[in-house]
Amino acid sequence: GARNGTYKMVCAGGADAGNCTFYNLEDDPLEEYPLKTPDSCARYSDKSWTPEDQEWHYCRLMEVVKEESYIKTVAKKE
Repeated sequence: GARNGTYKMVCAGGADAGNCTFYNLEDDPLEEYPLKTPDSCARYSDKSWTPEDQEWHYCRLMEVVKEESYIKTVAKKE
């Protein structure tokens, strides 16, 4: 998983979107209500979304999970 000041991404079983749950820690500190996630991160990649957009945070945290987390280390070993 990964988090920033407001949002948190928790993944179980890999970094595929279907394995990850996204939370707003300010509105839901007990992580009871997962947020709706975007169908695609294309608008993140083309910079249409900014840090003002919740979707931007989802895509950024997904990027961190895929590129900078333990999941990447495990994938390299396989």
